Amino acid sequence: MTDSDLRGRALWDFVFDPERKRPHAEALHDYKKRPGWFPTMKAPSGIHILRTRDNIVHDFLYFAETDFDVVSIVDHPLETLYWVQGRRGRRTESHIADLALGHRDGSITFIDVRRYWETITTPGESGRADARVQHYREKFGSVYILHDERKIYPEPLFTNVKEMCELARPQARLRKFARIREDILRMPLPMTVHQIMQASTFNAMSTRFEDEPPETASILTEINPVFEVVMDLVASGDLWVDEARPFAIESVIHRTEFTGMRRDRNFARSFLAPEWEDGRGTP
Repeated sequence: MTDSDLRGRALWDFVFDPERKRPHAEALHDYKKRPGWFPTMKAPSGIHILRTRDNIVHDFLYFAETDFDVVSIVDHPLETLYWVQGRRGRRTESHIADLALGHRDGSITFIDVRRYWETITTPGESGRADARVQHYREKFGSVYILHDERKIYPEPLFTNVKEMCELARPQARLRKFARIREDILRMPLPMTVHQIMQASTFNAMSTRFEDEPPETASILTEINPVFEVVMDLVASGDLWVDEARPFAIESVIHRTEFTGMRRDRNFARSFLAPEWEDGRGTP
């Protein structure tokens, strides 16, 4: 399969193939720092550790991980050659994006994340970024974006998505968290987090030794199970909260068009547009 064949469904299957070896070594060979790691639950194979070239790439992944529109994430998706206009004419350069994000409509966005000072001090970087935008659009029918700190670190947005990402991890959830989830989805939203806590059957966690009576239990103030479940539901698209405002118990929680929708293993792929299912579609 050549690059020109990679459009629509064929591109998706190639980029998000969990068995395909990715060009990690090529992407990181000239990077002097030790690569970082980010655990994602949106890898094609489920839970996976992504390799990040810099802390800023790691921090961008908080946004992708909590964005309901993003259903699949891979690092260093593919290597491609593109044309760059230089002082002595056109030449080809190789490019491997930091990330590829698969969206629920079947489209793919290729992402690089750089420090702002790198983008303005590296000779020719602006022209190369523009050339990559054109290349990914014409070659793959996809979007290419070069992000920097201005996208990632505005507050309180960054703190909010980081907190949401850290809380919306259901691996170690207790069974009673499922009851909290059911309670919330039946509530007459919109409601504040505080109102949801008051209306929940379980709204706190306590601890005691096994041989002690129940009345000796003490509340675990470090854990707010209702808030954790709310963040999980926001990250999954069941609920919505204004992420541009600091999260607090007075934050207002709203329903979405996906509230309570049953999810199965193929949930992410079910969003592919019908014309993409047989590989005919192009963005």
